Amino acid sequence: MKNNNHKVIPQDEFFNLWAGSGEQDDALTNELVLADEVPTDPIRCPKCNGTTISVEGYYRLAFTIEQADGSVPKENLDDEGIKVVEVLTCPSCQIRWYVVDEATFRLYEENHELRVQVAILESLLHAPVRIMGESN
Repeated sequence: MKNNNHKVIPQDEFFNLWAGSGEQDDALTNELVLADEVPTDPIRCPKCNGTTISVEGYYRLAFTIEQADGSVPKENLDDEGIKVVEVLTCPSCQIRWYVVDEATFRLYEENHELRVQVAILESLLHAPVRIMGESN
């Protein structure tokens, strides 16, 4: 396992980031974890290594299409899908882990740093700073 890069997400930022993902239980802490850091065989909690967890995700099926001059003579669909884990919920730790790739994790970090800088500017200017794309 790599170094501990999981990051605690402030609730308000988290819900803005994952808006529309449905009702969330406020008793749980939300954290990001890199997909490479999720213990597998069996899947376990990244913090306590517990195996009594809830796992959410989906299966992705691969396919190939061989095309010649615009016609599709051969199309193959893979029989076995790839399991993609999106969310782990550990009742022992009271943490909902959102499993992300390296690029998404870095984007969140950059976004968080920018929001901190905006908060500093707001405190210096004693006025709210409007961020493009945000509504009131």
